[in-house]
Order: sequence, then C-alpha cells, then structure tokens
Amino acid sequence: MDELVLLFYNHITDRTLTKQKFGKIFTEARDKAATTANIKTGFRAPGIYPFNSSIITDELLLPSLVAKNKGAQVSNVVTLIEMPGHAVLPQKS
Repeated sequence: MDELVLLFYNHITDRTLTKQKFGKIFTEARDKAATTANIKTGFRAPGIYPFNSSIITDELLLPSLVAKNKGAQVSNVVTLIEMPGHAVLPQKS
C-alpha cells in the first residue's frame, strides 16, 4: 500500500485524495495483498485453521494492565460484574 501511495504522490500534481482516487489505490493494494497464501497465513498464525490451541498461550490470555494518566478524566467507565449462573456482563459505573 505504501508503494502505491508514494507512486500517487510522486506522479500526480493535484495531490487531493478524492474518493475515486482512494478507491483506485485501495483496489490495487487489496489485489496485491489478498493472495491465497496471505489469507491462509491469516488463519494459520492465530491457530484458527488448522485449529491449534497451543498457539495462544496462557500468558497471552492474561488481562492487560490499565495505564493511569495523572489528571486524566475517564468517562464511560465499564466495570465487569459476575452474576451467579450468568456470563460476565459489562455495567456502566
């Protein structure tokens, strides 16, 4: 994709990116990238197909740490609550 965008900027004097120009660049990039090999790798790498549960380790499933910014205001905070017999549901606080 980068190669096609650079080609566009180097050869077009009017550097306005219209919907039509974007569509042309995107279509060319998609056609180059959407190969059978890339699609198969996209399913193989995370262990989707063929199924391989050992690719995603327990360490990768650990919750991420929340970054704290001093003075930052947080809105729309979601807290997870656990209800007996039910899945974990998000609850706005």
